[in-house]
Amino acid sequence: MAQAENRVRDLTQGEPAKLIFILALPMLAGNIVSQLYGFVDALVVGRFLGVEAMAAIGCVGSLIFGVNSFIGGTAYGFTIKTSQLFGAKDFDGVRRSALVSVLLALAVAAVVAVVGVVSCRAILTAMQTPPELFENASAFITVTFVTAVTLMMMRLQDDLVRALGNTEIPTKVWSLTLVLNAIFDVLAIVILDSGVIGVALATTAAQAIGCVTFFFYTKKKIPLLHSAFSREYLNFDRNFVLEHLKLGLPVGFQGAIIAIGGVILQVAINQLGASEVAAVTAGQRIEGLTLMFFLTFAQVIPSFAAQNYGAERYERIIEGVKKCALITCGASFVITAVNVLAGAELLKIFIGESSPLVLEKGAFYLMVNGAFYWVLSLMLVFKLTLQGLGKNSAPTMAGTMELVVRIVVATFLVDELGFLGICLANPLSFIAACLPLIPAILEERRRFMGPPRDEMKTNSILLVNL
Repeated sequence: MAQAENRVRDLTQGEPAKLIFILALPMLAGNIVSQLYGFVDALVVGRFLGVEAMAAIGCVGSLIFGVNSFIGGTAYGFTIKTSQLFGAKDFDGVRRSALVSVLLALAVAAVVAVVGVVSCRAILTAMQTPPELFENASAFITVTFVTAVTLMMMRLQDDLVRALGNTEIPTKVWSLTLVLNAIFDVLAIVILDSGVIGVALATTAAQAIGCVTFFFYTKKKIPLLHSAFSREYLNFDRNFVLEHLKLGLPVGFQGAIIAIGGVILQVAINQLGASEVAAVTAGQRIEGLTLMFFLTFAQVIPSFAAQNYGAERYERIIEGVKKCALITCGASFVITAVNVLAGAELLKIFIGESSPLVLEKGAFYLMVNGAFYWVLSLMLVFKLTLQGLGKNSAPTMAGTMELVVRIVVATFLVDELGFLGICLANPLSFIAACLPLIPAILEERRRFMGPPRDEMKTNSILLVNL
């Protein structure tokens, strides 16, 4: 194959650190753009609708994170097989995998939409959402559920392209949708006076246009993926479908497990008051943007690991993990310094200077969390490597550990420590998640450092002869 007009990249060849940088730089731009969705929404809402409207969106922030995590995790999990097949140079398998992923993703999105719309008001009630914020919060999250299919198709197309080693096309498409989102936000709030629900609809409209753009752009640039949409590649068996489900759903549920802990923690935050909700919401917006500067490198490792696993280039996986861990840890210390030294000034972008208490609490939140960014970087490198290898047991256990820690914090620490307890929730969950991941990654390293492939084949032949 002519590498699909050089729009895909073979990650089984070349120096791992160089490949990580080559892939990460365009991905960094794309991730910043995707994070700017929430940044733009919060900026417009905070400036034009006020702190209460921003708090209403913040009340469902953990729930939205849960939806996004489940959808994004499932979409990514489906494409792990695609990446492994590409590394093994099985291009017919790549086409079948892409088609199966699309069909399964549409089915999952439909289930999310139905379940979410039916249960969202009950969930908000269980979360003890403040009465003055309830209706705006309900409207915002309902639109998110109804339009789950647009997010799913956006994420799936993104992940399929990245599975083949291309990070440039997603950056361009996400950039387009960000510009559209900003324009639609202003139209919805300032001109149409549609309030919080207009923000949700603006994001959905931008992503719908992004989905269509993704489809036609990749059709032109990466024909390998779009040649999958023919009757020939509908010929896949039950086991092939189950293999995708076994990879996709656990990754989605891992994100959902973490988000459940976030929802439980959000209940504790909501009980503290609107100022605390606004402070955490603004702090999370800053984190979402600044963390991209080092977490992007961790996001390269799943495709790298999956392709090399498919090609049986195990020594390259070990080297790639080492280089990625060094890069992310080093960058995390720089971002920590930025958040600690300039956190208050960054927060003013969202809330101005009219709420000094919110500014103070938001800056404290950034300082406490920033001290543990290096732990977060290692956790993600290890977890995403294992996911790229199709090993979901330890990542699932890590997500469960995060859930347990957040439940403990929400139940005990917040009552004892107040806002400090909220600030400690993420750092403690990062540490807990590393407990099952470190032994698992060391076990994979030990397995990969076994006899070389040629030697193993020779030994197998000798055993057969014996």
